[in-house]
Amino acid sequence: MNKKMLLAIFSVGLFFAHTVNASDYGLCINRSRGDMKKQIDCNNDEVRSQMRQINQKIAQIGRNSEFMKLNKGQTTLENQFKYWQAFRNNYCTYAGVANGAYGDGAYFKSDCMRLLTQQYSSDLDKLLHGIYADPE
Repeated sequence: MNKKMLLAIFSVGLFFAHTVNASDYGLCINRSRGDMKKQIDCNNDEVRSQMRQINQKIAQIGRNSEFMKLNKGQTTLENQFKYWQAFRNNYCTYAGVANGAYGDGAYFKSDCMRLLTQQYSSDLDKLLHGIYADPE
């Protein structure tokens, strides 16, 4: 029984590992072959891609009249986005400086930017899902 369970877990792990590596970011990281400068470029490219998606999501949220009534319009949403960007940029600059003693501060900053941008995009997905979910 344990062998079958381990085989099933291993198979699922391989499936998810393949899915993750199939993304543009995953492919870029794989092609970097451990080169820190190339990995920084991968992180920066991923941030740009995520930011395009975030802008599309914010525009979609802005088209929802009920959400805009509750949140005082598109201006408030755009201001929140600007404040988040300022926070992310400052936080990640600090993370880069804090880890710069090891000689890889630029990598830590770019990775921090990537992770926080992905999280913000995920949060917007949840908001969109809540706005456009079918009423029960």
